[in-house]
Amino acid sequence: MRTSSIKVMTSFFCATVLLSPIFTEDTSQAAFAAKKSEKASLPVTSRTGLDSSKLDKLDDLMLRVMKANDIYAGQLAVSKNGKLVYSRAFGFADKEHKVDTTCDSLFRIASSSKPITAVAIMTLVQQGKLTVEDKALDILKDYKPAAGEPFDPKLQTITVRHLLEHTSGFSNEKGDPQFEYLRLAAQKYSLPQPASPQAIVRYRLTKPLDRDPATKYEYSNFGYNMLGRIIEKVSGEDYETYVKKNVLRPAGANAMALGHTRLVEMSPLEVFYDDRGIGDRGWSVYAAEPEQVAASYGSSFSQEAMDAHGGWLASAEDLVKFVAAADGSNSSCKLLTPDTISLMLAPPEVAPVKTKNKSGSYYAKGWNFAPKTGQWAHSGALTFGTASFVCHLADGVQVAAVFNHLPENFPKFFEEMQPKIIDFVEKRKSKI
Repeated sequence: MRTSSIKVMTSFFCATVLLSPIFTEDTSQAAFAAKKSEKASLPVTSRTGLDSSKLDKLDDLMLRVMKANDIYAGQLAVSKNGKLVYSRAFGFADKEHKVDTTCDSLFRIASSSKPITAVAIMTLVQQGKLTVEDKALDILKDYKPAAGEPFDPKLQTITVRHLLEHTSGFSNEKGDPQFEYLRLAAQKYSLPQPASPQAIVRYRLTKPLDRDPATKYEYSNFGYNMLGRIIEKVSGEDYETYVKKNVLRPAGANAMALGHTRLVEMSPLEVFYDDRGIGDRGWSVYAAEPEQVAASYGSSFSQEAMDAHGGWLASAEDLVKFVAAADGSNSSCKLLTPDTISLMLAPPEVAPVKTKNKSGSYYAKGWNFAPKTGQWAHSGALTFGTASFVCHLADGVQVAAVFNHLPENFPKFFEEMQPKIIDFVEKRKSKI
């Protein structure tokens, strides 16, 4: 992938559309014939045992979206009050070998991982082990630069709140540390390449802060890397173990796991990521890789280094289970109390930039939140092989979609795809 494209997407991951235009369906005979043709072009697999009759036309919408953007693997799931009401898998997990996508197939979800990290942080707050006003480096004392190394005292003022709300003072203007430091941090500490998320934190903290905390919203993957390390220090467990034990497994999202970068290390349930020739092949960040690889398999990033900001694998079903447990609508698993949810969704310390968005939405703590509609959501994008979104709608409805390809014009893709799906469900949620 072009380096410039990676830098653009690291700031776009959170650009979830929370309010949607009205989506009208063409019911003409010609349109019906076109729909039949589209359905025939990609296999559709349904989760058995669901009464999804009120949402069946979502099949046509997904197939049109995938055909228009030349995507050959995707999933869409909808739940209400923690009960799955619609789940479909579309296309081919492996197109070359004609392996169908199933409802159990796993996809990288990129920055849709951030709400998972945010909810994990809020569970620690709820347990009284942490507050959002705690200073990050009071917790991460072991990560401070060694004696004789440079240290910007402004770093000491960063709070957990700043990291959650992307107002910590870290900027991507000179490149995203999560991508730029994969080789440099490994070399600095004589570690195998690529650097671990822990090594990236240690290395970045030897650099000056880009601006004072709490002065500007700047989307930061690195900030969520730090939150992963805070979870480890406060809980005494590694990031993945804590999140699985305290967030995902209680929610019933049992198949979710942190992913791997290299093709040979993929999960057997994982789809093939299709850069479609848009991403440049190049030498892997993994020093032992003998040949050049596609962007999705290591020429541009390390999935392992992205753990807390973009590292999770999931199915769409897993994602709606997670959201239902996080928003309190699943009666059998309520991860957060109403007070904790209110804290998580409270307005950020830094006032959001005014836009034409009439919803009055803002980035809270791990979620884009629209107070007028009650929607909270997040999206994810990575190289040209991953796209996803998760969304909580008012009245206890959850929606999630995942894809194995990101169109080159990804802003337009998200602006058109996500509102259509959400609007369709929104207009029918009282009937499901």
